[in-house]
Amino acid sequence: MTDKNITQKFEITEAGLNMLCTLLREQENGVSFEHTLDAYERNGVDVPKMITDAAQRSAAHTDEAAAIIGNDFSGDDLILIRAAVVDLLYTCDRRIYTAVLSSLNAKSGKERDPGAKFLKKLGSSWSREGAFMLSFERMFSDSTAEEIIETARLADEYSFDEKAIHLFRSVEARKTELDEIIGSFSPSRAVSRIGKVPLALLRIAVYEALFTDTPVNIAVSEAVRLATAYSLENEIKFVNGLLGSLSKSDLIPENKRSAVRKKS
Repeated sequence: MTDKNITQKFEITEAGLNMLCTLLREQENGVSFEHTLDAYERNGVDVPKMITDAAQRSAAHTDEAAAIIGNDFSGDDLILIRAAVVDLLYTCDRRIYTAVLSSLNAKSGKERDPGAKFLKKLGSSWSREGAFMLSFERMFSDSTAEEIIETARLADEYSFDEKAIHLFRSVEARKTELDEIIGSFSPSRAVSRIGKVPLALLRIAVYEALFTDTPVNIAVSEAVRLATAYSLENEIKFVNGLLGSLSKSDLIPENKRSAVRKKS
């Protein structure tokens, strides 16, 4: 996992939003991010990494954001809300979205939330990602699960809800059992040699596939989605392959295996 995926704690100010808007507006006018950042630097202004990352994500995923936003925004407002919605899609952090919405609603006097329906739909995915973040942090610490949760709450570096906490606690409680299952589907690589990111994702996916009502295909696709965001190519293939084998095995409850067969 690289530092581009987990942002440092940073308060989103109006100045930060102006920087974000300027980067994207200039980029739409044919001016590269590098040129705009150089201009800021010459003027002694340090653009936070969180802002440059958000700008780059927004530029890469404009069409996806447009499908969610609709036609309620234009000009600089559209640039900002597009960046905010892309952040909802690709990070476990709602600070930019919250800051943009607060700023635009304060200016307009209206209460608009173009991501509301999307947020509701995204709920389970967000909880799963939050659980992954907590599980990943746990791997680097001797702290208990409860201490990890409390530290994460105090740090406020990423968003997680009660569903994420429940999933994290459940996975931690069955960690030994889950690792044994993972090991049985990984004959060429011992669990101790599996990278921390894929192992955290596999534990969550295996737990959901075997011990919850989550459909197997959802558990697998969500693990692959998160692996794509946080892992290297070979680890993505490893996660997909192992979970694919698990999904076809007798460990999966019959009702879930029937659902997989019907889907395929």
